[in-house]
Amino acid sequence: MIDPQSIWYQNTYRADYDKDITLNGTYIFCGWTADNEIPDLIERIDVDEVELERPMAELVITPSADTSQGCVATAEVKNLECGKDAEIERYVLMKSVELPPGSWPESLAPEYCNEVYDEYLENRVNEWSAEGREIQPENGIYKLTEYGDYILFVEDTNGRYSYFGASADEIEITPAPTPPSGQTVTVQAPPVSPSGGVVAYGDKVTISSPKQGHIAYSINGGDYIYSYESWITIVITEDTELRVKAWIDALADDTEYITPEAVYTYTVNNTISECPYSIEAIAITNDAGETLTEPPADTGFLVDVTLKELKERDARDQMFAAVYDTNGKLLSLDYVKCNLAADSEISIGFYVPPQNAAIGSIKAFIWSSFDTPEPLAQTAELKF
Repeated sequence: MIDPQSIWYQNTYRADYDKDITLNGTYIFCGWTADNEIPDLIERIDVDEVELERPMAELVITPSADTSQGCVATAEVKNLECGKDAEIERYVLMKSVELPPGSWPESLAPEYCNEVYDEYLENRVNEWSAEGREIQPENGIYKLTEYGDYILFVEDTNGRYSYFGASADEIEITPAPTPPSGQTVTVQAPPVSPSGGVVAYGDKVTISSPKQGHIAYSINGGDYIYSYESWITIVITEDTELRVKAWIDALADDTEYITPEAVYTYTVNNTISECPYSIEAIAITNDAGETLTEPPADTGFLVDVTLKELKERDARDQMFAAVYDTNGKLLSLDYVKCNLAADSEISIGFYVPPQNAAIGSIKAFIWSSFDTPEPLAQTAELKF
């Protein structure tokens, strides 16, 4: 039985299930009215057609309150799933491994994604395992001996890889003091970051444990949710009112606890600022000016970029052409400074010397400066 915690949200009850649930399988829903022993509603649904391109999982790290045994946190793998026509082949947890920029498959051209990405990750995971970096679980629980970032790699029987990260952060645990009988104790609300204001769609808000007690929070007037977690992360997808307060489960006799509520409001900024430039075209050519469909393997070539200034900007901004390999690693970077008149265009050819690796993509972008980049146009990209 999966026990949900009901949340009253926008005139609807929503159920939050804190348990591993596979995508495919048989689901049975039973509903009771008050005081009835027999369900008033029983519904069954068989799900067997859900497919996943890549396996999914969740890495949950819980800080340890007692580090005397050298265990600073524990990690669990939850919601492990690979979808129809596949099974989980293996999953590996490691610490202190670095992946190059562009390691996620969406950063590669489609024809390279399934081939290069999975082969690359398989080789790297095997190398790291051979070096002894893999952490072994005990009864399904990983005991972590160091603070820092951890990565979980998951492979299915189709050879597809995914990876998921989480951090074991050092926290200061202050036990709630037991006040003398007959006193009044005020327990401050848990800290929240950021503390309200205008945010972008999808921004995250973190609620951290108070110095005393645990986290309780309410979203947009819904019922309070009480948690033992050390921190809670909320994703903002609409204008949100967040209410937080602490709660105490170890109560002293004859003591009054006051838990003041803190209120934070977040407004989603849906406006998109107009960029002062537009990259009108990007193409690759040879020395004769002939347009190429893919970069040559053994000679240099040109990246032709056409830039238009949409509104007046009195500055010498910088336009870049970047070349990446099939794993998203930067191979070549060139730039020019330009100061155009409003509504004018300019075409610039960036020379790319012969490369020792296969080219996967080329990007053109314009920044205000190299040291303090401010994007001034939508990035243009060629994928191969």
